[in-house]
Amino acid sequence: MNKILLSTLLLLLVGCSDSKKETVESTPAPVIQSVMNEDVILFPKASITSSGQAVIECRTNLPDNTSVLISLENETLGFNAQYKTSVSGGMIKSVPMGPASGLKSAKYSAQIMIPIIEVQPDSVKAVLGKHGEHMNGSLVNKGSIGKTASITFTFQAGSYEDAKKEAVNHDTLVADIKAKLKELAYEGIAMKKLSLSECGNSMRRYQSEADALRTKANSLPMKYIEMKAATIEVRMCVSCKSSSIDSCDSVLSAIK
Repeated sequence: MNKILLSTLLLLLVGCSDSKKETVESTPAPVIQSVMNEDVILFPKASITSSGQAVIECRTNLPDNTSVLISLENETLGFNAQYKTSVSGGMIKSVPMGPASGLKSAKYSAQIMIPIIEVQPDSVKAVLGKHGEHMNGSLVNKGSIGKTASITFTFQAGSYEDAKKEAVNHDTLVADIKAKLKELAYEGIAMKKLSLSECGNSMRRYQSEADALRTKANSLPMKYIEMKAATIEVRMCVSCKSSSIDSCDSVLSAIK
C-alpha cells in the first residue's frame, strides 16, 4: 500500500515539474546575402512584339535592385532609345522599345550597362562592395570614376530583304543631299558675278531650295553632323553678300 502511494506521489511531482517548464521558441536568424564571389554574368536576348517593338531581357547573377541602363540604337537610321530599370529575381527586362509604328527593318545594337557602384543602392553595395571590389569578370570595366559592367549584342528586326531596301533608301538619300549641296554651292559662287537684281532673283530661288534641303536632311543620323550643318551653311552661300563665298567653301569642304 505504501509503495502504491509513493509511486502516485512521484508521478504527481513529475507532472507538476513538467507543467512549470517554459517553452522557448527559436527565432530564425535573418538571411543576409553574402558578397559576390563569382564573375558577373549577363545573358541577354531580344524579342520583337506583335507591334514591331523590341523587348530586351537578360538573366544575371547581380543582386536585386541593381540599377541598369538599357540602350538600343541603329546609327545608320539615326535611331536611339534608352530605358532605366533594375534587377529583379535575377532578371533584367525592358518595356517595348521603339516607335509605336514599330522598328524599321534593320540590324540593331543593344547594350545592357550596369552604372558605377557609387550610384547603386546600399543593398547592392553590400553585395558588390563599397567600391565594386567584388565585381569581377570579363564583362567588368574599371574606369577612372569606378567599375561598370556591360554587354552589347545585335539582333535583326524585320526581314533581311526589307533591311536591305531600307539601307538602299538611306544611301540614296545621303547621295541626293550631297549632290544638291554641291549644286547649290557652285550656284552660290556663280551668283557673285551677277548684277544686284539678278542675284536677288537667284537668292530667292536657291534659298528656298536650301530650306527644303535642310528639312530633308533632318532625318540623317548624327554621324552625318557635318553634312547636316552644311545644309544650314548653304543658305548663306546662296546670298548676295560678298562674304558668303566663305560659306560656299565650307559647304564644298564638308562634302568632300
